[in-house]
This record gives sequence, C-alpha cells and structure tokens, in this order.
Amino acid sequence: RSVCLQIEQELEVIKKKAHLPARNLEFSEVTSNSFKVTWSPAGENVLFYLIKYKEALGGEEVSVSVRAPVTNTVLTNLLPKTTYSVSVIAEYEDGDGPPLDG
Repeated sequence: RSVCLQIEQELEVIKKKAHLPARNLEFSEVTSNSFKVTWSPAGENVLFYLIKYKEALGGEEVSVSVRAPVTNTVLTNLLPKTTYSVSVIAEYEDGDGPPLDG
C-alpha cells in the first residue's frame, strides 16, 4: 500500500512540473499593419509567454514577451496583405512548454 501511495505522490509532483502549452490561439482586431493575438492560459507557474511571429513565406522571426497572467498582445508594424505565422510559448522557471502554433 505504501508503494502505491508513494507512486501517486510522485505522479502528482510530475504533473505540477509539467510544462503545459497555451491553448486556443485566436486572432482579432485585424488592421492593415497589426492584429491582436489571444490565447488561453497554460498550466500553473507560467512566468512569461513568448510570442514569435514572422511572415508565413519566410522573413525574419520577431519575438515579444508578456508577463503572465496576461494572455494577449497586439502585434504591430506588420506588412499589409501578408500572412503571418505565430507561436505562443509558455515559459516556466525551469523550461519552456511546447509551442502553440497558428
């Protein structure tokens, strides 16, 4: 019995340390040179969210960081009539979660 209890406790610790991704990426307030990016929070203990974006057909990647619990930002200075790829990465004290791509 004590072995099962110990395993359950260890699994609980592992779950708390899991680097969960942000969820539900959405885009709104689109203009010719900006748009708003919004996402649902990742797991507990997120310090920052790193937003990386670039032109979908190439171009230099740009990064913006926002402090949790904020879950949105406006990307500016974009090119008109251009498609962008966006990734949101939850940053934890001891590592990053997987990217949420859109």
